[in-house]
Amino acid sequence: MSFSRKIVFSSLAAALGLMGLKSCKPHEFMQESLTSFAVTNTIPGDTLHVVLDGQLHTPPNALGVLFGGTSISHTGAATPYLPAIAGGHTIGLSRDTGKTVYANHQVNLERGVAYTFFAVGTQAQRNFIQLRDNLSLPAENTIKVRFVHAAPSTGPVDVTFARGTTDSVTLTNRTMLSSGNAGTAEVFTQIPVTRGTTTHATSYTIRVKTAGTGNVIASGTTNLGGVFTSPQNKIYTFYLRGGVSNTALGLGVTRNY
Repeated sequence: MSFSRKIVFSSLAAALGLMGLKSCKPHEFMQESLTSFAVTNTIPGDTLHVVLDGQLHTPPNALGVLFGGTSISHTGAATPYLPAIAGGHTIGLSRDTGKTVYANHQVNLERGVAYTFFAVGTQAQRNFIQLRDNLSLPAENTIKVRFVHAAPSTGPVDVTFARGTTDSVTLTNRTMLSSGNAGTAEVFTQIPVTRGTTTHATSYTIRVKTAGTGNVIASGTTNLGGVFTSPQNKIYTFYLRGGVSNTALGLGVTRNY
């Protein structure tokens, strides 16, 4: 194709119980020859900088990506995606602004495609999970969510999104993806939102359970609609983190759009 593709990327900081929420403003235009990626840090105790092809790729003067945080496009912005030229790259992580690089990962980033890299593991063994982000808009009166298992010491889990006492959406037997996985993205699931008269309230309780049981190992409650002008056309990634390095299991969330 020979056209410019406009992609809106978002990250929103909001109180989310056990979760941290990220969102953004529409201001990114991505040409066909460009690609874009975000990095989410699930390594306890680490504050990481992104290194691309041996060069520091986080914004100037940025503090890095905190544990449970996601990258931003430039200092002061809320946009999670970092720009790059499409093609082959080496992406790595650094705790000291590029002096020492860990977890180098060879990737081929396609033009016009958005990706998320999850930094997973421990400070002694860092790895990446590479996901391809499907940013196509959800149907009317729905939002899109996906779940990523990023807790390396935790076995398979079931995930429920409950409105009230009813499990509206159940994702079963989710396991942690192995390192790499270019192109094997976790799929997004559409869930309904409810329009109110003055707010757009859709309160969901997300519970992560040991697979095949009712044992809840992590949970959080969020109003996915009430903090936005419109609840429609939102895309979120929820993820399980922790369970290693004396860090409790918990939920995180990033708003992709």
